[in-house]
Amino acid sequence: MIISGNMVKGLIADGYDYMFEKYDAIDEIWPKYMDEKSIDGAFWQRTSVVNSGSWRKTAESEGYSAEAVQEGYTVYARIFDYTQAASFSYNVVKDHQKIKNLVKEVAAGWGETAKATREEFYARVFNKGGITTGDWIFNGTPESYAITDSSGDLAYDSKPAFNLTGNERSSKGGGTYYNGHALSLTPDNLKTILNLMEGTNNRRENDTIMRIDANVLLYPKQLRFTAKEILNSTLAPYLSTNTDNSLNSILEPIENPYLDDSDAFFIGCKKKGITALKRQEPVIDFFEEKKDRCYWATAEMRIGVMFWNWRFWSGSNFATS
Repeated sequence: MIISGNMVKGLIADGYDYMFEKYDAIDEIWPKYMDEKSIDGAFWQRTSVVNSGSWRKTAESEGYSAEAVQEGYTVYARIFDYTQAASFSYNVVKDHQKIKNLVKEVAAGWGETAKATREEFYARVFNKGGITTGDWIFNGTPESYAITDSSGDLAYDSKPAFNLTGNERSSKGGGTYYNGHALSLTPDNLKTILNLMEGTNNRRENDTIMRIDANVLLYPKQLRFTAKEILNSTLAPYLSTNTDNSLNSILEPIENPYLDDSDAFFIGCKKKGITALKRQEPVIDFFEEKKDRCYWATAEMRIGVMFWNWRFWSGSNFATS
């Protein structure tokens, strides 16, 4: 007996139910610190504007004075396709007594791995952000070559997303900066990084002062106890004196098991500097392929990410090659 078209439609419905039942049950980590934007094309771009930042003190008898406004950097990001597929032969479908259970296992697995794939994708910004030659995650040139990202595999200013001293990046105003460190996670080192981030890197493209208030510490599982000891203790950790811990609750600790380096960590401002791009949520489909005498289950999603302002993030102990 050949399976009917109604059976295929039933598998589609079951597949959706099973996949998204699992999909909806999983909480993702990246939305806790990344902004998100839905787009309707294969790429996205944004250009910053450089202005003075401060208003001009004006006397009562004075008129307006237009400030010089210029473009900053243009940042590009592309969309990447991620797919999954499984095929079931006619005989498997005909003979398998619990075909719905088979579909359930496949679809439920996709529901879980879809989110795992996204976690790996967005964590790549941090895992590869210090590589001096860059990485494809930062290259905004789409496959169509509708635009060309002149910075290639590096960040928008042709520097690694996290650059060390000795490889400083330049602002449009001529200042030089770095947001990468080779420091282990200790209270004193955390203060050093925060001071640089909030007191030196707090500059616009024309080097005027802007406000930066870091509020998140992103770290791998191997640093969970160190991070919590530093940020959750009311007394200064590793000291025998009753000294108040000035780092207590200053940052929200977020553990990310998708970070590759066991000793790398990142300090940032939630929802700033990095935007997750959503082009297409996971879509699952079932169809019959008569030529191959089988049924196919397929799934597809389309995602991207844009690293658009280095000032809101600093990293330490990351890989550089």
